[in-house]
Amino acid sequence: MDNNETASAKVTAIRIIESLTRLTNSGNGNPRYRVHFTDSSSAITSSDAAFCYGINNPEMRGELSVVFTRAGRIAHMEPVGSDDADNDVETDPS
Repeated sequence: MDNNETASAKVTAIRIIESLTRLTNSGNGNPRYRVHFTDSSSAITSSDAAFCYGINNPEMRGELSVVFTRAGRIAHMEPVGSDDADNDVETDPS
């Protein structure tokens, strides 16, 4: 993911993957996918996005927090409730 895509990642939605279509690799040789969601929408992953290496893992089969760029590409996705998704939530240490 380049800096422009990172800066423009604006929309986060909860989605469930229905199917994946493998696309040609990015110019740097990293995997890319068209992701089809259960709500009948689809989007292409951003070039060189690290999460693409784990997109076939079992934990990516439930509800996902999906971050879209303004251009409609998927900048990032992770399971809802994962540790990374909760990093900006303050917790009471007591």
